[in-house]
Parts: sequence; structure tokens; C-alpha cells
Amino acid sequence: MLLAIALLFKETALCFGVLAALLLIGSIAFSRGDARRNMIQSTIPSVAVTIFFLAVRTLTGASLQLETVSRYRIGNPVAWIVNESLLIGAAVSPVSTLWWFDALHARHWLQVAIYFVITLVFSILTVVAIARMWNGSQRPLAICILGLISAGFPVVLLNHVSETYVAPALFWYSMLLGITLQSMLRIAADHPIPALAVLGIFLSLHGFGFADKISHMRKTADSEVAAMERSIAPLRAIPDGSRVIVENADAPLPTNYSVYREFNPSDALQFGLVRQQRHVQVIDARRRDAQYIVRAGSNISIIETEHGKERR
Repeated sequence: MLLAIALLFKETALCFGVLAALLLIGSIAFSRGDARRNMIQSTIPSVAVTIFFLAVRTLTGASLQLETVSRYRIGNPVAWIVNESLLIGAAVSPVSTLWWFDALHARHWLQVAIYFVITLVFSILTVVAIARMWNGSQRPLAICILGLISAGFPVVLLNHVSETYVAPALFWYSMLLGITLQSMLRIAADHPIPALAVLGIFLSLHGFGFADKISHMRKTADSEVAAMERSIAPLRAIPDGSRVIVENADAPLPTNYSVYREFNPSDALQFGLVRQQRHVQVIDARRRDAQYIVRAGSNISIIETEHGKERR
């Protein structure tokens, strides 16, 4: 029931249906007796809801391929593997996704190598802890691992993913770390000094990374508020009821890619229109019947088209 309600609001809830399907397959293949029967009974409803949702979506013509932006269209199997690796890697790595992006974009390969080694060390420690706990906590560990794998569905099927979609994987990775905590504490008891050093690095990286992202998000928010305020006076020149195209005056900087850094002046300007309760129609840039073209940037420029002059 909860899955059916969730699917009405967000399609990423399909990841739970995928997890249920994986658990159903696993229970049929590896479980016996009551354990198999209980798992089948608990997973079949979620699988059925997922299949029903996909069938209704297909029959109503709501194809996943409707998006016109190429990076949000369905990708090929290679893209799916890359996306899955990126999402799981972003969840597992203690290194901030912003730092990864900056190092890769600037081609600072020494930094990339350091980040890779740090991630590899923590991944190996997690795997060792999982191996030590496997015999006693096999079922919860298997559920967490399958949850981590399925967490990116259905966005992993797209041509492109971003850190916006990492959140579901973080839940399962946190559960995995919680289950393996006892094993990690045993390792720490045998090697206290290295364990404290690793823990210090782990917490420091997460702490500094979190603070860095908060700083970038605050700066982005300030820029959007300033852009909205700048738009108030110029937009008064546009009569209510006009058809308007809103676009960016300048191309966004490639280093601004990130949910934390991404500042789009045209989006901020449209929010400004809503905030001012302006009754104008913002239309697609490909349409030819716009009466005004508004270019948003450090300054706001308004171009009146032939349609606008005819209206006057």
C-alpha cells in the first residue's frame, strides 16, 4: 500500500519494487521452507504493484522517452553500468562529490588518485567487516546490499545522472554500516591507533565536505534571490497577458554543474514573475509567437518582438 501511494508522487519509488523483485528471485533460488514462503508472501505485493504501475503508465502513453533533453532520455546498457557505478560510488566514497567533480574537470590526476585510494581503503574495510559478519547476519546484509544496488532505479536507465539521485543509496549504505559496526569495532579493538586515524579521516572528510556544500548552496541561494530582486523593475515593462520567452544571457559555466552550485538566472527570473504575481505566459524558446524575449544575467534585457509591436 505504501509503495502504491509513493508511486503516485515520485517514480523513484520504483526502486523498492526492484528490490522486492531481487529479494523474490533470491528467496526462490536460495531459501528453503518457511523462510522462502515468508519472503515470497512479503515481496509479491510490491512486485505486483510495480508491474501494475508500469502497465498503466505504458497503456496511457506516458512513455519514459518523452523528455526532449538528450541526457534525460533512456540510455544504453553501458550508460546504465556507468550510472550505477557513479551512484554507488558517490554513496560509498567519503570524498565530497564536488571535490571529485573539480579534480576530474581540472584533470588534477594526483588529486583523483588520492580520492580513489581513500575511497578504496574505506570500501575494503567495509567489505572485510561484511565478510566477518556474513555468517551471523547474512539476511540483513544481503537485503542492504541488494537495496544499495537497486536504489538508483529507474534513473540509472537515463543517459545522465547527478548527485541529486544519490539519497536512496545513502539510506542503504548507512544501514549496511550500522549492521557491520560490531565487526568494525572488533577490528578497531585489535588495531586501536590505525582505527582512530581512519575514523578521524572519515569524519573529517564528511564534515568538511558537508560544510563546503552548505557554503556553495548558500552562495547559490543568495545569487538567485539577487536575480529575482533585479528582475522586479525591468519586468514591469511587460504588459500582463504577454507571451514571453525567458532565456539565459550567458551560457552557464561548466564548473557550476552541481545541485549545490547550479545557478540558472532564467529560472530565478521565472520565480520572480511568480513572486510578483505577474500574469504572463512563459513559453518554450522554440515557439515563434513570443511577444517579448527576456535575457537574464547580471543585467535583465527585454526585447520586444514583431508580435509584441503588433499587439500594441
